[in-house]
Amino acid sequence: MFVAIPVPDAVGRTLTARLRRLPRDVVEGLRATPPDTLHLTLRFLGHVPRSLVPDLCSVISAAAVPALPFELRLGSLQWLGNGRSGVLAAGVLSDGSLGELHDRLEVGLERLGFEPERRPFRPHLTLARARGRREGDRRHLAAVADAFLGLSWPADAMILFESHLEAAGARHEPLGVARFRGGPVAAEADGRIAGTPGQRPTARSRGMQSTCRSPSEHASSPPSDSST
Repeated sequence: MFVAIPVPDAVGRTLTARLRRLPRDVVEGLRATPPDTLHLTLRFLGHVPRSLVPDLCSVISAAAVPALPFELRLGSLQWLGNGRSGVLAAGVLSDGSLGELHDRLEVGLERLGFEPERRPFRPHLTLARARGRREGDRRHLAAVADAFLGLSWPADAMILFESHLEAAGARHEPLGVARFRGGPVAAEADGRIAGTPGQRPTARSRGMQSTCRSPSEHASSPPSDSST
């Protein structure tokens, strides 16, 4: 499981279109991230029992309560990874809101029993994956960075996802959403994200409605087709 901020579909389509317009020597061998699966990871959780989903929903909702929607924008491009594979990533910038949200999430997860994240938080979007990248490819990034720098979008929610490995690739099932409203209502039912409006909440945050479902409800309901 992991917690992430989704990227709007329109922004994802724009990024994919700009990738396709890059010079051939840059994009050759790249496999672009599908536009509807782009996300900004806040915290990777690893394998987590479904029984913890309600508590995790409470944690992400509590972290979202003080937050108002804020702007995210793309920064520098970079190749991540070494050897025969890697990813083309774009750094993500914001005012202090993103860092504060991440810190609140970390505090809540540690109280729930998760080990502290030792690595520094470096927010980024994975734009594409590749194998056999050449060291010289790094020199192309400065030339194409203007195609991505400054692209911005509003962040208004974070989502708890569970990953499923399938033949076509990873599918990320959304389990719950917490919206940024700067008030006591931190999450709501959303048919696109986790079932139908009015679905019975299971998270245990006071005064909060949640889209999280119990493990038994997940077992009896078809998984969402959404992915990031």
